[in-house]
Amino acid sequence: MSEFIDKLMSKDRPLWQRLLLWLVIIFLLFNTVGVALFFVFEIFGRYFGKLFVLILAGATLAIPIWRWHLKNVLQTWGNPSVSDFTRREDPATGGYLFDIQPARATRTPAIFLFAVGVFFLFSFILISSVWIYILSLIFIGVGCSFVLPGARYRKPARVSVSKQSIEHDDFSLPLASIAEIKVVHNGLVVAEDPIMPGPNGVPVSSMLGRHWGHRQAERDYCVEIRAEGNSEPYVLAGGLTLESATALVSDITKTKDEMSKSLS
Repeated sequence: MSEFIDKLMSKDRPLWQRLLLWLVIIFLLFNTVGVALFFVFEIFGRYFGKLFVLILAGATLAIPIWRWHLKNVLQTWGNPSVSDFTRREDPATGGYLFDIQPARATRTPAIFLFAVGVFFLFSFILISSVWIYILSLIFIGVGCSFVLPGARYRKPARVSVSKQSIEHDDFSLPLASIAEIKVVHNGLVVAEDPIMPGPNGVPVSSMLGRHWGHRQAERDYCVEIRAEGNSEPYVLAGGLTLESATALVSDITKTKDEMSKSLS
């Protein structure tokens, strides 16, 4: 093959013949290899574009579910609208176990917004329209704004109170180091005393819930515990209603006091 090309491009041939032969070779290559590459890139580009659309749609759902704790909201979607807890003896430690179930996040109007947003997202996968994707982001984003506040702690929790410590799924604190256990809402300590001056002061519990809807705020209380020497508290449970959170604090405190007295 190389001998044939050498003869074909021999310097004994006139320059114009060699140029004409090069033009013929380039033309043949363009119409064979070039056309083949064009179809390869066309097919690759088409599938790559669809793959990009699928990745973008998946990320749109995955980011709020995993990064912003929407997973907790979905897992407790079927819970009652009122949180509760049970206390039982723990033979392993000689203390008590508290199993805590949060209240579900308010499902209206979030359920409608999520349904429309997911519909537009699937339409975006089929049509690949930027405007449809923007519409899906708007509906999903507004829906998330109703349920994401407090979503980080809206999950079942188990608390063990023994003579040695108070243990949570995420931490353990020595019983003797516990400084306080309290009910909070968005960082505010919940108390029955008015926090506004004047004869018609407004208690914290009646001020909460002006943002994101009152029904959502009613199910967004947390129980915090702080150890002596630590300024930052730990969250024992979240996504609670006020009555349940108050009762939980009372029962855990009484159990802690019982355990402490048994040591003395």
